[in-house]
Amino acid sequence: MAIENADSLAFFFTTNDFGTDATFTPAGGAARAIVGVFDNPYLGADAGGMVEFSATSPTFTARDVDFPGVAHGDQLVIDATTYLIREVMPDGTGITTVMLEEQ
Repeated sequence: MAIENADSLAFFFTTNDFGTDATFTPAGGAARAIVGVFDNPYLGADAGGMVEFSATSPTFTARDVDFPGVAHGDQLVIDATTYLIREVMPDGTGITTVMLEEQ
């Protein structure tokens, strides 16, 4: 169920707490400043035997109203690092998480 008043979600994304400033640029569109929650956890895996590898899995979560029309291939810049949006995952409550790939 979507939250009808997007402003009621704003307190989750303030830069005073967990929020991170970012610049969202839809493919073929104009850049705009947004605030969301950035996460970049370390993932380690054992492929069996002597081979191990590691990776990160960056995501960014923001209000739907800040991500209008967000789609695969759009761009997000966070702390001077450019990411391509690889997966869009709206949760149905007015919040969307995107999976990112560093460029």
